Amino acid sequence: MVFNEFEYVKFFKDVTGFEPYDFQIDLATKVFAGKNVIMQAPTGSGKTWASIMPFLFAYYKGINFPRKLIYSLPLRVLTNSLYNDIREKVDKKFNGNIQVTIQTGENSNDPYFLDGDIIFTTIDQSLSSLLSIPFSLSNKQSNINTGAIISSYLIFDEFHLLDVKRSLSTLLNIISKLDGITPYCLMSATLSSKLIDNYCKKLNCNQISIKESEIAEIKSQRNKVKRIFVKEMAISTEEIIKNHAKKTIAICNTVETCQNLFLELKDKIDREKSLNNVRLLCIHSRFSSNDRKYKEELIKKFFNKYSDENVILVSTQVIEVGLDITCDVMHLEISPINSFLQRIGRCARYEGENGKIFVYDVNKDGKIKPYLPYDEELCVRTLNKLKSMGDGVNIDYQKSEVLINDILTDKELRDFECIEEEKHTRFTEVVDCWINNEKGNASRLIRDIDTINVLVVQDVSLLTNPYAYDAIPINRYTLISRLKNVVKEDEEDWLVRIIEESFFDDESLFGKFNYPQISLDDIRLKVENRAILNSKYVFYDDDIGLNFLNAGQREILKIDKLHQKHEYIITKDTYEEHIKYMMMAFEDLFKDKYRYVFLKLKEKLNLKYDMEELIRFIIIMHDYGKLNTAWQASASKYQSKKGNYNKEELLAHTDYNPNVDENSRVKLPNHAGIGGVVATSLAGEILDYGVCIAILNAIAKHHSVKTESSVKYRIINEGKAKTLELIKIYCPNLYKDIDKSNEFLSEGDEQFFNDYAVNFNKFGIDFDALLYFLLVRILRICDQKSFAYKQI
Repeated sequence: MVFNEFEYVKFFKDVTGFEPYDFQIDLATKVFAGKNVIMQAPTGSGKTWASIMPFLFAYYKGINFPRKLIYSLPLRVLTNSLYNDIREKVDKKFNGNIQVTIQTGENSNDPYFLDGDIIFTTIDQSLSSLLSIPFSLSNKQSNINTGAIISSYLIFDEFHLLDVKRSLSTLLNIISKLDGITPYCLMSATLSSKLIDNYCKKLNCNQISIKESEIAEIKSQRNKVKRIFVKEMAISTEEIIKNHAKKTIAICNTVETCQNLFLELKDKIDREKSLNNVRLLCIHSRFSSNDRKYKEELIKKFFNKYSDENVILVSTQVIEVGLDITCDVMHLEISPINSFLQRIGRCARYEGENGKIFVYDVNKDGKIKPYLPYDEELCVRTLNKLKSMGDGVNIDYQKSEVLINDILTDKELRDFECIEEEKHTRFTEVVDCWINNEKGNASRLIRDIDTINVLVVQDVSLLTNPYAYDAIPINRYTLISRLKNVVKEDEEDWLVRIIEESFFDDESLFGKFNYPQISLDDIRLKVENRAILNSKYVFYDDDIGLNFLNAGQREILKIDKLHQKHEYIITKDTYEEHIKYMMMAFEDLFKDKYRYVFLKLKEKLNLKYDMEELIRFIIIMHDYGKLNTAWQASASKYQSKKGNYNKEELLAHTDYNPNVDENSRVKLPNHAGIGGVVATSLAGEILDYGVCIAILNAIAKHHSVKTESSVKYRIINEGKAKTLELIKIYCPNLYKDIDKSNEFLSEGDEQFFNDYAVNFNKFGIDFDALLYFLLVRILRICDQKSFAYKQI
C-alpha cells in the first residue's frame, strides 16, 4: 500500500491529542511496508502509541492488516494500567467498535484471546498460548490459542526483561519463523546498540530509534533533573522518612522485603503524630485482582503530575514499566542497569521536574544469593558504576545510553551468542511442546517456574474449572519454605493440592478435574503452574496481600457452584442446525477478522481454494462421526427420555444441564477421529498432503489434543446424502472436485494417526503447521460458540 503520511499524522493527533514524532511516523511507514520492527526509545516518549497506532489506522482506513492486536508485557501490573489508558481513548474515537480487553493470570477476562480486538496480556500468557500450553486454559483445550497469536499483530513491550535462556530465546526462535505471516514490533528503552543491531540482522527487522536531536523535542524529556545518591547501607524506614518531601516511592527487589518495609513504615507513621497526614500504600504481585486494581487506581491518582498528595508507596519491580506516574523522591534497592533505568523513569518523569534518587545495596544477612531475582554480577557492576559517577549526578537519556553500553554490552552479546548456539536445541524443545502439550515445559521455554499461581480455598469440591478463578502468584520456593513452618491444627488437614485433568472425547469443554493432596516434597509442586492452598493456613491482608505473617483474614476465594456451571448448559440441535450455527459463528467471529492471514496462507500454501471454503468444509465434516449408527442410537435413546425428539432427526447434541443431568448423561461413542479420516480421504485427491494432514488433525483434535485414533464406524443411511448436500451448498468449488463415491463416506475401520501427525519440525519452512493451528482454533471456537447463535 501507499502510506499517506498526512492522513496518518492527522489521525494520530485526533486519537491522542498530539502530533506524532518522527520516530512514530517512521515506525508506521515500516509496518505498512510489511517490515517487522525493533524500537528503542526512552520511557515516557510515546512508544506505546507508536506501536498501537498502525493497527488503529488500518482499521480506520480499511487497510488489509490483522484485525487483532496482542500487546504483551513482562509484568502483570503493567497490563492493567495500559489497558485502562488505551481503552479510554480507543472507546472515545471508535465508539466501542474496537474492543479492548485484558488477559492475565489474575484478570482472566479473555482466556481464548477472542473477545478483544486489542488485548493486553503478559508474556507468560501470550508465549504459553503460542506454545500450545496456555496458562489460561485447561490441558484439554491447549491447541486453541496458538492460532490467535500467529494471526495477530504482535507487540512485545520491554522485551529486554524476558528470561534470556527461556522466554526470550523461545520468542526469538518462533517469531523468526513467522516472517511474512505475522507482523510484530519489539520494544525496549534499555538495550545496548550492538545487541539491537544483532537482533535486527537475526530477525530481518528494521530498527526504529530516536535521533539525539529529536530527544529535545519530546516534551517529557525536557528540563528535568534526576540526581543519584548511592548510600552505603540497606534500604530503611529512617532514610525514607528523613528524605520524604511530598511524593516518595520505595522499590524493593522481593515481596518479603516490600511487605516488611511497609509494616515498619506503617508502625512508625502510626506512632509519630507529625507523620499522621502521610498516606502509605503497598503494591506487589501477591494481591487479588480486585485489590490490585484498586491500588493501581490510587497510585495513578496520587502519583500523577498534577497530584499534591502527601504519600509514600512501597513497591516491588511491578511498577518498573508501563505506569505513567511520577515522584520527587525515590529509594531503590540496586538492580541491573536496565531495570534501574526503568525504575527511575517513575521519578521526575515530566518536563520541569526535579527528583532525588537514593540507591541502596541489598541486605546480605544470612542470604546465599542476596541479589535474587537478579544477576549478581550485573547488580554489582551497576552499583559500582553509579558510585564512580559521584553523588548528585543527573542521569539524562544520553548518560543512560552510555551506562547501558558500558555495563550491558559484553553480557548481552554473550547471551545473544548463547541463543544462537542453542537455537536448534530450543526449536526441538518447542516442537516437543507442540506435540505433547505439557505445561511442565514452561520451566524450560518460558521461565524458570519460580512462580506458581495459587488458588486459596478450603472446599475444593466447589471448583468446576480451576483455570477460571482469580489466582495469586508467589515464588514456589518461598511457598514451600513457608508451608513447612505451618503447624496444622489437625493432622488430617491438607496444605496444598494440585490439579489433575483427564482426557476424553466427549461434548464437554473440559476433562474431569481431580485435586489430589500432595506433600511438600512432591516434585509436582516444583513444576506445576497452578496449585490450591488451604485457606485455613494462608493469610491475606488488604495492605500487604497474601502472606505468612499472620496478618489479615483467611478466606479470600468465594465460589458460586451454580453460577460457574450455568454457562455450559447444552440444548439439543440437529446435525444440519449445528452446521448452520457454526457457519454463523465463523462469519461473525473470523471471516473478516482473519482475512489478512487467510490471504497470506493461501499464497504460501499455493491453495487452489479460498481459505473460507476450506474452513466451511472442515466445519461440515468435523462432526461426521456423529452420523455413525452407534452414536445416533445412543444419542436418540437419551434424547427420547428427555421428551424432545423426532425420529427423523440426525442429532448433533442432546439436551444437557450439568446442574441436573451430571450423573445421568449417557457416554457417547468417540466421534472426532472419524470426521478427520473421512474429510482427509475426500480431500486427499484435490489438496496437498500437508494440507490434508492439517485437516485430519484439526478435526480429530477438536475436542481434545490427545485424540490419536478413530473408531470403527458405519454411517447412518441418510447421513452421507445430507453431508454431500451441505458441502454442495457451502463449498461449491470443493464439491465439484471431490469423489462423491468415496467408500470412507459410508464406513471404515479403526485407525491410528501416529504416521499422520503434523510435521512441526518444518514450521517456518512450510506452512502446514500454521494451517493446523489456525483451523483447529476456528473449529473449536465455532463449535463452542454455536449455541449462542440459536436465538439469532
